[in-house]
Amino acid sequence: MGKSENERVHSKNEGRLLNNGFTLIELLGVLIILVVIALITFPIIDNAIKNSREKSLERTIDSIEEAAHRYSIENDLGYPTEKQALYLSEIQSKGFLETPIINPVTNEELSGCVWYYWETNYNQYIFEYDSECVIVKPNLPESISFAEDSWETIAAIVNAGLAAETYNVGDTKEVEVSGYGTFTVRIANMSTPTECLSSDFSQTACGFVIEFVDIITTHEMGLPALSWPESEMYDFVNNNIYSALSTDLKSVIIDTKVVSSHGTETTTNYTSTDKLYLLATKEIWEKYGYDTSDNYTRQLDYYNNIGVTPDNYVGAIKTYNGSNTIWWLRSALPEDSGQFYNVNTFDYWNNNANNTNGVVLDFC
Repeated sequence: MGKSENERVHSKNEGRLLNNGFTLIELLGVLIILVVIALITFPIIDNAIKNSREKSLERTIDSIEEAAHRYSIENDLGYPTEKQALYLSEIQSKGFLETPIINPVTNEELSGCVWYYWETNYNQYIFEYDSECVIVKPNLPESISFAEDSWETIAAIVNAGLAAETYNVGDTKEVEVSGYGTFTVRIANMSTPTECLSSDFSQTACGFVIEFVDIITTHEMGLPALSWPESEMYDFVNNNIYSALSTDLKSVIIDTKVVSSHGTETTTNYTSTDKLYLLATKEIWEKYGYDTSDNYTRQLDYYNNIGVTPDNYVGAIKTYNGSNTIWWLRSALPEDSGQFYNVNTFDYWNNNANNTNGVVLDFC
């Protein structure tokens, strides 16, 4: 028998659905294919990410071992044939590694040590990072405060990499300078950012730095003074003033690599190794722009914390005998021979090297 009109319409609609869309079975088929593709590709992508992170970790470990190598060269570790441990905290506290070092796989801070020994067969050091190395903290004297701790205690805490856990930037202490009086010093810096690790970077604002809060005395920079190391001030500071410090303080002051700007006589900055040093413009104001050593040092944590800039310089003003007084910087002017920057009672400006200004010292 022939189909009724309703049956013909229903059959026609079914055909239209089949022609214009997907059936449930077809949609399920597509979904299954997508799931299978995901199951196949997800492990591949996941493994690629893991491999990338593991390679990044390998590079990080290489950089740690390289830092330990540089540390060993500069600190004359000798030639031990048995394994010795260099703790990461110690390498970091000396400015050879940035803080913190993050594990790219776990996103946690790396700790542990680098084992080192002298391989006699190859006549070279061997360095092996060990994340499981147990850090045994040295038997340090108990800290009371920066103000009350002896310099021996302070040095032991710094060398153990525990300064940040014990003291704060801005903490102060009284020191005696024989023949000049009693002065306040403060912790001016404790951080060691990555830039400090560069071989041509000044260490004057890296790691643990102490600064005299106010002016000790006044003195000429001295002509002919074309740079900080060549100045009369340099000898005065590192001989006369250094000799006037107490024996216990002198015993803990380390040699510091100091990069200083040049004047008109050369295009090369000066590098010296100092016990005591004057500051450079950038170490106070963060950026000045006319100091040729700007790219080779950084602003001290203390001045950064209180927001000192060329437009906000109140925190850099210092006193001598109770009065605001101009004080010298080690930065020679690149465009004028015999001119050095200093900190005025209202801003920064240059001055002739034969003028007598305040002496403010820093040391590590």
